[in-house]
Amino acid sequence: MPEPVKNHLGLFALLTLGINATIGVGIFFAPSEVAQSTPGMTGAWVYVLTGLALLPVAIAYGVLGGRFAEDGGPYVWARLAFGSRAAFFIGWLTYISSLLSSATVVTGLTTHIVKVVGADLLSQKGWALISVAALSLAVSSGLRLSALAWSTVTVLKLLPLVLLCLLALTSTLFGTAPVANSAAATAPDIGRALLIVVFALQGFEVVPVLAGNAKVQRTVMWATIGSLVACTAFYGVLHAICVQAVPDLGKEPTPLVAAAQSYGGDFWARLLSAGQIVSALGIAFGQYVTTPRYLSALGRSDALGSWIGETDARSVPQRALWVTAFGAAIFVLREDLGGLFALSSIAVLAQYAVAVLSLALLAKRGHHGVERKHMLWALPALIGIALVARGAEVKELLTTAAVTALGAVLLLIRKR
Repeated sequence: MPEPVKNHLGLFALLTLGINATIGVGIFFAPSEVAQSTPGMTGAWVYVLTGLALLPVAIAYGVLGGRFAEDGGPYVWARLAFGSRAAFFIGWLTYISSLLSSATVVTGLTTHIVKVVGADLLSQKGWALISVAALSLAVSSGLRLSALAWSTVTVLKLLPLVLLCLLALTSTLFGTAPVANSAAATAPDIGRALLIVVFALQGFEVVPVLAGNAKVQRTVMWATIGSLVACTAFYGVLHAICVQAVPDLGKEPTPLVAAAQSYGGDFWARLLSAGQIVSALGIAFGQYVTTPRYLSALGRSDALGSWIGETDARSVPQRALWVTAFGAAIFVLREDLGGLFALSSIAVLAQYAVAVLSLALLAKRGHHGVERKHMLWALPALIGIALVARGAEVKELLTTAAVTALGAVLLLIRKR
C-alpha cells in the first residue's frame, strides 16, 4: 500500500476550513435567539464577549496544534497529558458531539430543500439520507479535493453575507436604512445568550484536527485564532444589521433573510435564502471531512482498535468515514434534532476545558516544545469556558453524561 500523501494544507486551506466550520447554520438563527435573551444592540456585544471568552481557548488550541503534527486534536493532547483512559472519553465525547452536529446540519439543509420543492416529511428524510451518502462519497475522494471544495464553498457562502453588509452600509450612508421598532425592553439573560453564541462560534477547534496534514505547523495556530477572530467580528456586524432592520427580532425565524428583505427587497431575500443553503452545505461537508478523524484518532490498541484508524493513500480514514456515515444516517431519521444544538455546545465546552488543561500540564512538563509561558493562557481560558457554560440546563448536562457513559460501555466491550 502506498504511503499517504500528507502535508499539503497551507494557511489558506486551514483558515477556510476554520471559517467554513464556524459560519454554518448557526448565524442564520442566532440573531433571533440572542435577541430573545438580550434585546437591542446590546445583543451584538454578546458576540464580542463570547469571542473574547473563547480567544484564550483558541490560543491554547493553536499552541498545541502547532506542536503536534498528528491528526486528532484534543484526543492526541489528552492522551499525552492524562493517559489513554481519560483521553478516550474526551475523544469519544468530541466525536459524538461532531456526529450529532453533522446530522443536525444535514437535517436543517434538507428541511430547507423540502420547503423549496414542496415535498412531504418522508421525502425530507429521503433527501437527508441521499445527502449523507453524497457527502460521504465526496469526502472519500481524497483530502486534496476536499480542501479545494471547502475553500470554494467558503467563498461562495460568504459572498451573500458580505453583500448584505455592504448593502446595509450603503443604505446607512445615504440615509435610506430601515428603522425597526424594537420590542419592549426585558431583563437580559446574558448567560443563555452566551451559550447560544458558543454554538454559532464553535468551529475554529476543527483546524488542529488536521494538524498532521499542515505544510507548516505554525500555520495551524494562525488559522485557528484567525478563524475565531474573523467570525466574531463578522457575526457582531450581522447581528447589528438585523437589529436595525427587523422589527421584533426575537420572533423572526429567519432574521438574516428578513433583514435582506427589509434593506433590498425580494431579490436580496432570495439571495440570502440561497446563501443559507450553500452555508449549510458547506458546514455539512466540512464536518464530514473532520468528524471521521475524531473517530480514527481513537484507532489505537488502548481505545477502539487499529482497524478504525487506518488511513488510505488519499489521506482519508475510510472505515471511520463510513461508520460515521452510518451513524449520521440513523440520526437524520429522527424527527426532531433541535435539542441537540445545546448538547453540542456543552460537549464542545467540555472538549475546550480538557484541551486547556492538557496545555497546562504539557507546558509544566515541557513536552513537545510547549513552554511554561504557555500556562498563562490556561486560567483565562478556563474562566471564559465557565462564563459561557453558565447558561446550560441540567437536562443538557445529564444528556452529555449519558453520552459519555455510552462510550465507557463500548470501551469495556472492546477490552473484553
